[in-house]
Amino acid sequence: MLFLYVIVIAWLYVVVLMAASVATSPTGTLFAAIMTLFFYGLLPLALMVYLMTGPLRRKAQQEAEAASKPAEASAGPTPPSSPESNSDSGLASDAGRHAPAAAEPSPIAPMRKEP
Repeated sequence: MLFLYVIVIAWLYVVVLMAASVATSPTGTLFAAIMTLFFYGLLPLALMVYLMTGPLRRKAQQEAEAASKPAEASAGPTPPSSPESNSDSGLASDAGRHAPAAAEPSPIAPMRKEP
């Protein structure tokens, strides 16, 4: 990441000197110096920084997703215990093989299709 700062500072130094030479030349104008600073300096620099930091952004996003997955797994439902081991809870087990009365709400919202 340090090399990126060196490139940015060096590029801005060169572009500021170019803009200063355009502004102080006999045929140059302040508008031309501002356009030089913008089109030779800021726009290409912003594009270069965006492209060079792409892998860093992707790595940070993957790390954030990996960090959130164990949290989601631990927040999920716990597996039911056998009725014999949990007989003092007072809950009657479903001895018949019937479907539950209502579905439990899902913690994940359904995904819509994009138009």
